[in-house]
Amino acid sequence: MDPERTRRPEIVQALEALKGLLDALPDAGNPKAAIEGLANASRTVNPKWTVPPLGHPEGMNKTFPDGTIRVMLLAHQIFVNPNGAYRIVDLHPPQATFYERASGSGIPFVDPMAESNGAAV
Repeated sequence: MDPERTRRPEIVQALEALKGLLDALPDAGNPKAAIEGLANASRTVNPKWTVPPLGHPEGMNKTFPDGTIRVMLLAHQIFVNPNGAYRIVDLHPPQATFYERASGSGIPFVDPMAESNGAAV
């Protein structure tokens, strides 16, 4: 791995703590609830970490044809299905899934790019 892309140990530890907080969140039934939960958990781990609210220009929100919303962060992308299921993708190589959660009704996350070839509107 490129040394400039290697995370500091304290960041790795904070990301692991974040996963624990995400596990403790109530299930979300819509994108707004999912993003609010992610934002609260992120701020708990590190007050400097932010997750912009939906529609905020800093979030560079994109909507896919199936209604999934993508929110871009500094080192992650969050994809939230209309039912509240979500996936967080780490942008550091190898760009793997960092965390994934089903919706409040138990429906698993569905990748919007699997059917839309990645097209966003």
